[in-house]
Amino acid sequence: MSRLYDWAEDEGLAAAVPFTVATGKRMVQGRLVETRRNQARGRPKPHVKVQYLESDFAGLFRYGLAGLGPDGLEDETFRGRFPGRNAAVGGLVLGTGMRSREFTHLLVHEVPPLPAEPTEVPIPCAVPELGAKGRKFRTTWIDYAALATAHSYIALDRELSRGSWRPRRPLAVEEADLYGGRVNGQRTRWAALRPDRAASPA
Repeated sequence: MSRLYDWAEDEGLAAAVPFTVATGKRMVQGRLVETRRNQARGRPKPHVKVQYLESDFAGLFRYGLAGLGPDGLEDETFRGRFPGRNAAVGGLVLGTGMRSREFTHLLVHEVPPLPAEPTEVPIPCAVPELGAKGRKFRTTWIDYAALATAHSYIALDRELSRGSWRPRRPLAVEEADLYGGRVNGQRTRWAALRPDRAASPA
């Protein structure tokens, strides 16, 4: 909310920010930068366990997933697996606010297409009903940079990381789009697929 009002004030859409904001300075990568901190404090209810990431910690989180250090350079001590995938999905989650069930069930064909040109306007991102809370379809938003990283992973890293294993009775998918595809010769909506669906040999 604080960042939204900062933007609205800069754009001349709001006369002032309705929060008490403290200013200060701190060191960031060897440089002294000015900082602003919202002094508003809400008292969470006892059952609330959600903790929000500040933007600088969110950036550090994404660096960690990608196997990078705080300076954005490759961390030689990193021993994780699939940093490209982890960074792409981490950025998608931070950018859309998807729940764990929603992004773990997301198919590559359900990732929104990347606009031809970079845009500062957020891009609509559909959350399919199969993984959404209460099985209710909803729309969220994602920024261009996070979506571009996801598409880069899908187009390159994901293809390179595929192994030789194939299921005995695979689903052969053709003519796939955002809503469905031809699965084993039959047009099917992604929302209609289930893990226990019997697949004919491809």
